[in-house]
Amino acid sequence: MQNADFAIRFGLWDPSTGARMVPRGRVDGGGRAVGGVLAVRGRRCSYAEEPEPSDPRINTSRTVVDFGTVATNGAFRLSGDGDEQTLMPLPDSDDFTVRLRMHRGRSSLSVVCLTDDGKEGTRLPVSVANGWAEFTVPADTFACRLTWR
Repeated sequence: MQNADFAIRFGLWDPSTGARMVPRGRVDGGGRAVGGVLAVRGRRCSYAEEPEPSDPRINTSRTVVDFGTVATNGAFRLSGDGDEQTLMPLPDSDDFTVRLRMHRGRSSLSVVCLTDDGKEGTRLPVSVANGWAEFTVPADTFACRLTWR
């Protein structure tokens, strides 16, 4: 056999409909899971994980990005106005940092994690310095209630 690299892909499909179940994680353009690379060299064969593709839109270094009034290395939706807001992370998020610019007249921020049924959970420590409030949202947090004072 000639030396060659073979991409390993796998997936589940329904033979009666032809529909493919798309798994979570890295998938190719056809909805199949990326399984790695099988390298054949002469009579030897080895497996290697496929390197992450380079995409400048993805923050793989987890650098905090400043958007003006918000800086973060995560992804979330911030809704509400006035003294109370709700922060909702993307599902399956890792821990991430949030920095929010303090508005005039506000000197503190309280952040409480919420369960999916709206019950209060852990109160997060918040540091306030140089006009910014900063806290870390734990992995798999459903939502947080932010109360400004």
